[in-house]
Amino acid sequence: MKKKLISSIVLFILLLLNNLLAENIFRNGSLSGHVYKYNTDIPIENVQVYFQEYETYTDENGYFEITSISAGTYTIFTESDYYFSSETPDVIISNGENSVLDIELLWSEIEVDPTCFMVNLPHGSILDEVLILTNDGPGELLFNCSFEETARSNGERPVEVSFCPEVGVVDPYGGQAVVIVTFDGTNFVYGESFMGNIYIENNSNYQRGDDYIIPVTGSYGYEPYPNPATNGQPVGEDISVDVEELSWQAPLYGVPPTLYYLTLSDHENLTNPILNDIELYETAYNLDYIHLDYNTNYWVEVVTSFVNPNTGEQFNGPALLWNFWTEEWVDINNNDIIKDISFLQNHPNPFKPAVAGRSPSTTISFALSHPKYVELVIYNIRGQQIRTLVNENYTAGTHSILWNGRDDMDQFRVRDLSLSVESG
Repeated sequence: MKKKLISSIVLFILLLLNNLLAENIFRNGSLSGHVYKYNTDIPIENVQVYFQEYETYTDENGYFEITSISAGTYTIFTESDYYFSSETPDVIISNGENSVLDIELLWSEIEVDPTCFMVNLPHGSILDEVLILTNDGPGELLFNCSFEETARSNGERPVEVSFCPEVGVVDPYGGQAVVIVTFDGTNFVYGESFMGNIYIENNSNYQRGDDYIIPVTGSYGYEPYPNPATNGQPVGEDISVDVEELSWQAPLYGVPPTLYYLTLSDHENLTNPILNDIELYETAYNLDYIHLDYNTNYWVEVVTSFVNPNTGEQFNGPALLWNFWTEEWVDINNNDIIKDISFLQNHPNPFKPAVAGRSPSTTISFALSHPKYVELVIYNIRGQQIRTLVNENYTAGTHSILWNGRDDMDQFRVRDLSLSVESG
């Protein structure tokens, strides 16, 4: 009886072990593998690997292992703070076998240009700025732009900021997107300022851990640019410039400029312009045929126009604004303001007759609006040069030269005189 009892106990234990083996060994499997950066053998640590009720994290070698998995077909998911989430479908777990799965994770690397904005709203109170987003990662960059104003002075009306496009996708491996950021300060008054942030929400926080934030500071009104005519010196009554051509540098904006709009006025607010939104394709404008008064301050505005490569639409960039001062000089004979260079009839003409002890002579006068190099040459009626009277630099004002009517060979040659003055 005792032997029977022992045999029954042994048989029961064997049956129990058989059931346990059948449930936990022969019907269960495992999963192991590594997680790497995409297209490299660089392991990624602390990646969550999970499916259904199973979960683990990779170690410093990027290795993970999950045991005691019921046989079946699963979709394996990964999550990481710095990489795109992934899912691998149709992973088969078999009883008593270890399934091996290596996973590569994508990411995007967002870079922005510029990294901050200092906005000075131009004439018209609307400004378009260019924001370039670059993706140096192997995965597509998804972005969403927004703006939040954080501070304001001298006013309560908010600046309106819009984006074109507001959302989009940037291709991997150096792809770029051009976003036009429009600052609309139509409701501003002169002197108001604001601060805020542009937020670039994106699907990758690789190397940063948060969305990209671009600080913005701005104001309504002009921030004067250095005066190119005076090498950056301030303009005042003691500074006058020889303005024959307006020129400027094209702004670096990420996309090439297409044309420029030039406005010239003797009012700081550009009212009653002498030139109004003249379309130009070069960074210069010749003033030879524009009448400018002397002893006058002039303001120049140049707005640069670009084309949005995404939409093909034209948009205006920031305005350049500078001013210059023109010098006044007065002709002593008639108090008229004379522009550039002019000459007066020689007198007397015919020559003053010779008298005892004095040769015949005439006085030639010419006037300069600003310092110039002058060459005064006498020609005969055959067009032959007979005498050079002036060949040097002169200051602004009226100058007189006495000529005795003799040529370079000291021979008296002319009685009537026609003048020709050249300046450089």
